[in-house]
Amino acid sequence: MVVLTLATPLLGVAMTMICVLLGQITKSFAIDYFGWFGVKKQATNPLRLVALLLVGLALCFVYLGAQ
Repeated sequence: MVVLTLATPLLGVAMTMICVLLGQITKSFAIDYFGWFGVKKQATNPLRLVALLLVGLALCFVYLGAQ
């Protein structure tokens, strides 16, 4: 939480929230793929990869729009 408190004034709310979302989705991919925490392993779905790419693209657009 300290990181969010320090990052938000520098990055802005939208950029911070998109970074958090990208981190959570990436972490969920890793948990599903490697079967961490006793979760059944799942293959990566191309549709899920597209969703991850779109969130990353949103992050880029917000960054470029802020400049």
